[in-house]
Amino acid sequence: MTNQKIVFFDIDGTLHDHSGKVTESTQHSITKLISNGHYAVICTGRNKSIIKQDIIDLGFHGIIAGCGTYVEFDGKVLHNAVLPEQVGKHAVSVLHQTNVNFFIESPDYVYLDDAAAGENFQAAIKRIKHSYGQNLRPLSSCDYRFSKITGYPKEDSDIAGLVQQMQPEFQVILHPEHQYNEIIPAGYSKASGIQVLLSHLGLAPEDSYAFGDSRNDLEMFDAVSYGIAMGNSPDEVKCRASYETLSVADNGIEYALKKFGLI
Repeated sequence: MTNQKIVFFDIDGTLHDHSGKVTESTQHSITKLISNGHYAVICTGRNKSIIKQDIIDLGFHGIIAGCGTYVEFDGKVLHNAVLPEQVGKHAVSVLHQTNVNFFIESPDYVYLDDAAAGENFQAAIKRIKHSYGQNLRPLSSCDYRFSKITGYPKEDSDIAGLVQQMQPEFQVILHPEHQYNEIIPAGYSKASGIQVLLSHLGLAPEDSYAFGDSRNDLEMFDAVSYGIAMGNSPDEVKCRASYETLSVADNGIEYALKKFGLI
């Protein structure tokens, strides 16, 4: 196909609305985008093990997961970054020292300590168990060779200490409005995953679009020609986007794909 484009989609707040569902409009839009000959790729902070089946069933060509630590296209794994054991152990030690609850993410499993205290963490555990129970493992079974951590601060957590002590091996993305943070190996981001895939496909950045709504989407916007912020995004995300569409609840994906002539 001539003039073939590639479109990257965040999940939470972009493909999923805030009830965790994919709207009918979004389903039809992804199907139409693919039938028009364009590539559609998931690009998420989630690891592959916690991407819900309703997203997989939309028929995406590829997956960028764990903020760029995992890249897959057409069922073939192109990149899978796993931390050395000693680096993983150091990260867990820092989390304990700074009093931050957490779960550990690998492409296959999520490891958690479900006895940890904290109202927001217990709520997260409940959601994870409901949706991904088959992919959960106790923290004690983790070999410390993983790709990402999600932290849930408590009232007395030392966030400044966490950020400082995680360097230079990790970067910490704070999401205070959602009461969690993402701890990602240095050098990885959604943008790094996009670059791996564009290189694999021989596509130029000019042929790429990305939809997102969160701080971890900012580097993704910088890696494509058209960064599209959902209407439900924070202002700092909207300011960095090429275009602001409607919210996920108002069929923002369909609106923007039509605006850019992709469906």
